[in-house]
Amino acid sequence: MLVLSRKVNQKIVFPNLGITVQVLKSNGKVVRLGIDAPSQVRVFREELADDAEALNSSVLSELPTVPSELRHAIRNHLNTASLGLHLLHRKIESGELDQADSAIFRVFRELQAIDEAIGAHAKGEAQRAESTTAKRVLLVDDNRNESQLLAEYLRTFGYEVVTAYDGFEALSYLEGNKKPDFVLLDMQMPRMDGAETIRRIRSMPALDGIRIFVVSGFDAEKSPVEIGPQGADAWLTKPLVPSELMSLMENEQVRSQ
Repeated sequence: MLVLSRKVNQKIVFPNLGITVQVLKSNGKVVRLGIDAPSQVRVFREELADDAEALNSSVLSELPTVPSELRHAIRNHLNTASLGLHLLHRKIESGELDQADSAIFRVFRELQAIDEAIGAHAKGEAQRAESTTAKRVLLVDDNRNESQLLAEYLRTFGYEVVTAYDGFEALSYLEGNKKPDFVLLDMQMPRMDGAETIRRIRSMPALDGIRIFVVSGFDAEKSPVEIGPQGADAWLTKPLVPSELMSLMENEQVRSQ
């Protein structure tokens, strides 16, 4: 609920609209307001803004990409706010200051509704953008406890993580789903080990560009897997240092841009 105060210097802020309203002075029938708004937001005295459509257009012109449902809702809120301003003007003209509070409340309530609607839309757009740009990781390790802990760690950095528990399960996933950006791969696993999994991934043209990081208890020198375009892009020895893994992944993303 929006709580209003008529104290001098009290501010009311609409963060998503970028508007701040402050009571500067109250003297008899006149209340002096200070309004701070972005340059593209036009601010009128009520008597100069009788055309509600012009008022609507000045706001809606700055929101060209919002869906029609939101534009309709904003128009309704603007219309109600405009009517509230007209009512407030009449109350002040007639000296009914004690009855002006309800009109002021209605105006600010509508502005608050617009502010919240724009904020919710912006948040939804940001979440959709994040979901479409999040890097995908296929984590392959037969140790389920290790796998789940590492997956949760990666998710805290915004990665989308899918887990598989051996090479055979990993290839089944890769054949039927969108290609991940990274494969984090253990070497010693049942049914299909890491070396064979890497060989098969590198033999499939549809999987070109996947970065494969080995995360293993074995040293790279003791493995038949080469470090390079036809093998693993990096080799990390357990116990894993998570910050080292994150640094490698971030560097690979920068290099691929």
